[in-house]
Amino acid sequence: VRPRRGESEREFVSRCMSEEKESFPKQKQRIAVCLSKARKNPLLESGATISRNSGINRRAASMT
Repeated sequence: VRPRRGESEREFVSRCMSEEKESFPKQKQRIAVCLSKARKNPLLESGATISRNSGINRRAASMT
């Protein structure tokens, strides 16, 4: 999964969580992979950043 131009970090992580279910069946592993991809990509708009300490598990659960 690659970020799309103009996509926010939050939009990308949400889409990534859905598309990576087969590759990473465990939710915690999937969120780690998706957040890592998001943070390394300069194409993403940084307006809706998900911080490491802001309840990732709650957000991940709501994205699936």
